Amino acid sequence: MPEAFGGFYEWSLNGYHPSLATCVTSALTLVGRLTGREIDEARLSGSHLRLTIPHRL
Repeated sequence: MPEAFGGFYEWSLNGYHPSLATCVTSALTLVGRLTGREIDEARLSGSHLRLTIPHRL
C-alpha cells in the first residue's frame, strides 16, 4: 500500500467510512451553496436562529 494511503487505512480501522464521509461532505457543500455561506468553524460555533413550521392537517 502506498505510504500516502496509510492514514486512510488507520481511519478505516477506527470507524472511518469513505463513502459515508463523501455523502456528508456533499451534503455540507450543498447546505453552504444554498445558504450562501460555507460551513466553517465560525459558523458551527456561532448562535443560530431556529424556526419551526407548524404541522397543518
